[in-house]
Amino acid sequence: MKIGTITFSGSTYPPSPKKIIAPIRIAHDICEGMVDKQHDVYLFGPKDCQTRAKLISGEFSSFDTEPFTGSISQKDYLRVQKDLLLLTKVSDFLAIKKLDLLHAHEFRILPYFSPFFNCPVVHTYHGNPKQDILTPEDKQRMKLFYNYNFFVAVSEHQIRDGRGLFNFVGKVYHGIDVGQFTYSNKAGDYLLIANRIIHSKGVDLAIKAAIAAKEKIVVAGDVGNSEEDKKYFNQTIKPLIANPLVDFRGHVPYSQMHHLYQKAKAYLMPVRVDEAFGLVNIEAMACGTPVIAFSHGSIPEIIKDDVGFVIKNDEVSEMVKAIKNIDKISRQRCREYVEENFTIGKMVDGYEKVYAKVVKEWKKRK
Repeated sequence: MKIGTITFSGSTYPPSPKKIIAPIRIAHDICEGMVDKQHDVYLFGPKDCQTRAKLISGEFSSFDTEPFTGSISQKDYLRVQKDLLLLTKVSDFLAIKKLDLLHAHEFRILPYFSPFFNCPVVHTYHGNPKQDILTPEDKQRMKLFYNYNFFVAVSEHQIRDGRGLFNFVGKVYHGIDVGQFTYSNKAGDYLLIANRIIHSKGVDLAIKAAIAAKEKIVVAGDVGNSEEDKKYFNQTIKPLIANPLVDFRGHVPYSQMHHLYQKAKAYLMPVRVDEAFGLVNIEAMACGTPVIAFSHGSIPEIIKDDVGFVIKNDEVSEMVKAIKNIDKISRQRCREYVEENFTIGKMVDGYEKVYAKVVKEWKKRK
């Protein structure tokens, strides 16, 4: 197949090893996986992208290469301009050449262009319908361009919540390069949470659970950019990390994360909102680390009884009980579970099947 992939305009490709940006990493692995399968792949992205696909450059650099120092609103505006420039490149390309399909990972701007493309558009949906479709305009956009845009869910939960709004054509779980996550049969002496330091991720709940269980906890992650996020960190997290059981690391480069996963007794995921997937969970399990998580979104779909504990009532006290029983979970089974279900190879095979399905459906319309 002749496949076009459009990446996120603000970030380089693959993502910087210093950053943890799951959608970009997934987009990269799918694209390179299709190259490995001998498909003819074109990547539309910033000029600093590194890929084995044929790069169609937007003639601008990502924010990774050329950092932007203005306000958040100014940066968001510039990102939209970069997105539009990339879509112009796609439009120019399709005016003279043909693709079997275009694969995208952003669904707010591209659908407006989709009726003018001579190929179907496949989106990997990385979000939560309840958080993403909020306004009448959002619903109108999804309805207006429904038949031009095909969506791949990353969990059954997304399909249930997005039915009628998203034109779902399949579900493909995320996959990782298991070889990058070295397995450890022996845990260290700490629990772990590695996530953005924002209220919805429940970092404060993870710390409280560890303290109540009298266990050390390593906290890794960047503080969110909004004023609300900074307030959450200063007023809620700072007092908690003063406890001697808390080892606050702040930003940890993605390339170093496997060292933290390997020796953690358990990875804690007390999220307050529905998770679309939760890539950190399978990264932790690949290293042999069980997951203890609150039952939101895809969590009960991904975390099974033999690889962790799912807390159904969002009670910190229940998380504490699970921490005390974590030795009942086999670290070897955690690794095997990821190898069986969440590899890049399995993910790429899944997308290849979806591509074939969409192309067949599209041809019927012609």
